[in-house]
Amino acid sequence: MKLKRLVVFLLAPALLAIAVLSYIFLSSAKKPNIILITVDALRADYLGAYGNANDTSPQIDAFARESLVFTNAYCTVPKTSASFASLMTGLHPFFHQTSPIKDFLREENLTLAEFLSKNDYETAAIVENANLSKFFKFDQGFGSYMEVWKRVDGKAAATPFITDATSKFLNGKHSQPFFLWVHYIDTHAPYLPPAELVRYDETRKGRDISQIEKKIVIGSKIEKEKILNGYSDENYFIALYEGCIRYVDGEIGKILEIIKRRYLDNTVVIISSDHGEELGEHNLFFDHGALTFQSSTRVPLIVSIPGRKKARIDRPVSLMDVFPTVCEDILHKRIPTTIQGISLFKEAAGRKLHIYGQSSHAIIAGGRSFIEIKQHFADRLDIPTRYCFDYQVDAAEKHNLLPDSLSLFLLNNNLYNNYIAKNKYPVRKRGHRELSEKDLESLKALGYIN
Repeated sequence: MKLKRLVVFLLAPALLAIAVLSYIFLSSAKKPNIILITVDALRADYLGAYGNANDTSPQIDAFARESLVFTNAYCTVPKTSASFASLMTGLHPFFHQTSPIKDFLREENLTLAEFLSKNDYETAAIVENANLSKFFKFDQGFGSYMEVWKRVDGKAAATPFITDATSKFLNGKHSQPFFLWVHYIDTHAPYLPPAELVRYDETRKGRDISQIEKKIVIGSKIEKEKILNGYSDENYFIALYEGCIRYVDGEIGKILEIIKRRYLDNTVVIISSDHGEELGEHNLFFDHGALTFQSSTRVPLIVSIPGRKKARIDRPVSLMDVFPTVCEDILHKRIPTTIQGISLFKEAAGRKLHIYGQSSHAIIAGGRSFIEIKQHFADRLDIPTRYCFDYQVDAAEKHNLLPDSLSLFLLNNNLYNNYIAKNKYPVRKRGHRELSEKDLESLKALGYIN
């Protein structure tokens, strides 16, 4: 009997340790991995899952057919820095106070990566775009943060590098659930798709950009030089943009295949973008940020959650809603801070989405989008300053409902103007002179710095 008690006494610490480790393991096993894949400047309406018939995105489309597709998802600002600040914090730009580009993610704001790290997640990011650099504090909460532009020679080399690095991460061993953010940049100018993926039909030309009297051409120096050298058909550039989508779609397909093979039963996968891209619809070419039409603000948002049935959800949602969805619907925890985002699965009657543009703004409310453009910018583009669209039946925004909806426009516009005046956005951003040489090279190549 004494020997038995001695054995139990000696084994007790080991048994306790095994029990604790088993509890930790089982608790971690219940938490799903979370993979966020984003593509810079990817328009929702150029994907097959959102109605494009040009076979641009077969891999993403296949994923969408088995997932939740949010058909009316919007960014908060059609610029990288402020948009991703909203996605990562659940805050509207008026509150997170990150200016549209080349600005800092404020350290006082809790990020999705910080929240997951505090909940025993391994956190890693593989991103391309120097607006997301460690210098600008976008690495908050990430245990590993790979700045791709510092590891490759130019944009063309970035995409295969990202896919390879992501594949290595996914094929590695992980003792904890992980949050992985992967950001591609193919659909951001300059448009550099493989030639075999470009389907340009010279017999179906659009407008000659060089002959449009009132226009603004941004992009990179590559697009501007092409126009000067006779490649001025707007459909040619659309073909390039679609070729970029086909390229990144193929790369994302490789990642999805690994996920399907190794992780699908216990992994949340989110595919989205930071904003869209103006391709000439409003005489603004190869840019984003100034205008707040659907072409710039509507983004793909496709979500796969284990146990959730596939569906298409048409009510308007925001990139701000990713953070609270992870908190409430995936980890089943209370949101630890005050935010403007709400769960993607929570209906909010009367919700208004305020979208800030550098030369315009938009309000999404009551099945309508209300847009006002600053007079000087509208004059440069030879377009009206005020619009009202029924985005549910007119996603291409062809039929301006003004002046018939003028009173409703003025009501929402006044609410927006009061909102922005109260919150004083954007703030004066800090400079970027201390950026590394590689950061500056990346920003110049993308057209952010002349």
